[in-house]
Amino acid sequence: MASKVVPQTKPTIVGRIPESWEVKQLRDLCTNVSYGYTASADAEPVGPKFLRITDIVPYFIDWKTVPFCKIKNSDKERYTLKKGDIVIARTGANTGANSAIRLEKDAVFASYLIRFRMDPKKADPFFVGYILKLRCGRIL
Repeated sequence: MASKVVPQTKPTIVGRIPESWEVKQLRDLCTNVSYGYTASADAEPVGPKFLRITDIVPYFIDWKTVPFCKIKNSDKERYTLKKGDIVIARTGANTGANSAIRLEKDAVFASYLIRFRMDPKKADPFFVGYILKLRCGRIL
């Protein structure tokens, strides 16, 4: 019977983790952290999709139900969401609700969200997004 190799672990604020891992603050894994765009949502396709807190509260984003917004081309690049971005609700009853952007979409994010643009050299954004969905990720 083959023996299992058990990695060495160490205790941390989030529990035991492999010794080669480090606990980091989210901002230290990012190239950019920013607040979203202030506009009114519109059911008509007047511009890009406009991701709001109510759109990230479910476990996944249903892009078919996300409304649109008007935005100047000069502002659009600043607020555009990219695959791998993480958005977190910064206020209200759903403070801390979050979602990793898994698809490339023509979309911007609303002002009550904070976008964390991950540095892929420091962490996998989808792994970080998964951790943020866990209780231990939300209390840090």
